[in-house]
Amino acid sequence: MKKIILLTLLPLILFAVQAGAQNQQDIDKALSSGNTVYLLLKDKNTNIAKTEPMLKAAVAEVKKANYFIIDKSAPGNKAIVGKYKLNPLPVPSVMVLASNGITTAVLANDKINQGNMVKAVPTPGQANVLKLLGEGKSVFMVVSDIAYPDRAATLATCKTSCDQMKGKAVSIEVKAKEKSEEKFLKFLEISLSKPQSSVVVFNSKGQMTGIFPGTTKAAELIKAASKADVPCCPPGTPACKK
Repeated sequence: MKKIILLTLLPLILFAVQAGAQNQQDIDKALSSGNTVYLLLKDKNTNIAKTEPMLKAAVAEVKKANYFIIDKSAPGNKAIVGKYKLNPLPVPSVMVLASNGITTAVLANDKINQGNMVKAVPTPGQANVLKLLGEGKSVFMVVSDIAYPDRAATLATCKTSCDQMKGKAVSIEVKAKEKSEEKFLKFLEISLSKPQSSVVVFNSKGQMTGIFPGTTKAAELIKAASKADVPCCPPGTPACKK
């Protein structure tokens, strides 16, 4: 069993640190700029003297990220606490939001360190998959390149599969030669040795149920996407290998 390792490298350093009450617009602005957002959670009694320096180092390493200190006990943060369901979370802890707003990790206790905070940042393709899985969709992820001769046929087959599943599945494309997706594709063990498309199938529970060549028929893809359970990962885990 493997859990998806979320990692991306992006080009700018942007810090946003504000104490006390936060404005949701500040978080939304950071996300709309394509930044990862870290929420450092505390209350009025929390000592974050050790946690914040690690978070600053992670933000510097990720390069395009903002962090906000959220005091859960501050009345002005009530809306943010409700939106991200922060009340049950321990303090201190760090919530990681991908640039599309999806929560990719909550780190607490000994899990709070620079390495884990960096790993919790998804590639664009991963973030897209996670968002769609969070909406309860099965996902056909086409890994291809404009130069691959089977690209058009593979995309068409996935579209047919989605049509036959009547809104229960979505097809997306991840570029095989995209630098920012290298770690994601390596984790999934996608072979790029030949100019051939692949289709990675995730069921609606977030489990990876198969990797198929682009020549695979729609019926096989639908069968994989419709698997009710793959007993090797907990629900919501967006990758599963037997």
